[in-house]
Amino acid sequence: HDSVNAPEAWEAGQRGQGAVVAVLDTGFDLDHPDLAPQIIDAVSFVPGETATYALPNTFSHGTHTSGTIAAADNAFGTIGVAPDAKLVLIKVLSDAGSGDFSWAIEGILYAANHGDVDIINMSLGAVIAKNGDLSDPDEPYTARDAAELRVAVSRATTYAYQHGVTIFASEG
Repeated sequence: HDSVNAPEAWEAGQRGQGAVVAVLDTGFDLDHPDLAPQIIDAVSFVPGETATYALPNTFSHGTHTSGTIAAADNAFGTIGVAPDAKLVLIKVLSDAGSGDFSWAIEGILYAANHGDVDIINMSLGAVIAKNGDLSDPDEPYTARDAAELRVAVSRATTYAYQHGVTIFASEG
């Protein structure tokens, strides 16, 4: 909090009031006392998995990220950087942490069309070789496949931007 001057922002009255952040990540603890009051919607684009994080007694990156952003100021646990912001939680990675680009694209479009989302946060990472990668027998792809993927992701993020949504993405 100190590294981003959150306490000073809170003292100045800047606590995320009116902001809605869509978090695209793994599953979420929808009943967590720091998150539950902040959640206005939760959806999964991972086939066969709900938005709820299903692996017991393990780390949930989606829950962690959501809490960093908007954990409620409820005298319990931690507090988010924007404790008065609301959350739209969008599962685009399996609980194991992997996923398909189509799930992420669907999540971006869902957030952009939600109507009240101001920010999309994506803590996603992948390596896509510009010239393709035919060395993986399970998932080979060509340079053309890589180019088409870049275009598809670009179109989705541009669509979100054109709908007034700011996108934050980690790089990894």
